[in-house]
Amino acid sequence: MRTFLLLAALLVIAWAVLTDLPGEILRELRREPTVREDINPPPPREESPAPLVFAQATWPYETKLHPLVKNIPPAEENSFESVARYLVANEPDQLQRLKAIHDYLADRVAYDAESYLAGKSPPDDPAAVFSTRKSVCAGYAKLFNAMATTAGFKSRIVSGRARSIALTEADEAHAWNIVELDGRERLIDVTWDAGHLKDRAFVQKYSTDYFLAPPEIFAVSHFPDRPEDQLLATPLSRQDYLVQPLLAPRFYAYGLKLRTPLRSQIQAPPGDLFIELENPRGVWLMGSIGTADCSAKQTEVRCPVLPGTHRVMLFAGVERYGVYEHIGAFDVVR
Repeated sequence: MRTFLLLAALLVIAWAVLTDLPGEILRELRREPTVREDINPPPPREESPAPLVFAQATWPYETKLHPLVKNIPPAEENSFESVARYLVANEPDQLQRLKAIHDYLADRVAYDAESYLAGKSPPDDPAAVFSTRKSVCAGYAKLFNAMATTAGFKSRIVSGRARSIALTEADEAHAWNIVELDGRERLIDVTWDAGHLKDRAFVQKYSTDYFLAPPEIFAVSHFPDRPEDQLLATPLSRQDYLVQPLLAPRFYAYGLKLRTPLRSQIQAPPGDLFIELENPRGVWLMGSIGTADCSAKQTEVRCPVLPGTHRVMLFAGVERYGVYEHIGAFDVVR
């Protein structure tokens, strides 16, 4: 049988040579690959993952100031009421109108780092904050509430606690807002979208991370005094809030999901610490523990743990050799 098949193949090739059979068919019969000089396939995992897609109608929103905020005439900035009325008159879309108010405060008001670090409470009534263009969280929340109300939104101030990787204690007093949009209550924190502190100074960095973020994401870092202000079907207890891993909104914006560990503080066993994730978009990951680097794969970050207490930091980016953003932190004890 094998002899018969060999003879048949030789006859086909001979016939092709004699009849000038097209080269593409002949190569297929010989099982030869077709090579294209203009194609150079990259090695596995060398290509950049798909970029993040920021939908206009859902979180996370595009990190771009509303055009009205950039181009508002100086004559319209006499008071927070005049600014709110200008935005209402020139932005018919309710969502974009609300974002314009958020963007105006995040862009025009600076965090009062000096008062915060001195433990002082600067004037936080809306008129004073608008006039001085600086405040702490209470001032941001009160001015946002005043402008949103002037623009026709139902808004209120939320008081509670908040935590971040910059804090040495578990959390601290904080204020943010709940606003009603399309019949639903939504969460906004303009203070944290305005920038951050670095070397005891305020660094302005506009963001939309906390503009209408889902309640589940807000609940990672914000704990209101009233459980119903979490806007969760089942509110978290303070213990549940503090024990969950401290993941930044960007973690969720990248489409990541944490598999393990599921606590913010980890008692590490002998050996390396493994952080396992679901990474459907294939974003690039990095990690560090103290001053040492962790090794990272697409769904795993592996960190060497020495005796003592350490802070593990996670980072992600859409390009291997591009900018990486902080996405989470864990405290590890051995």
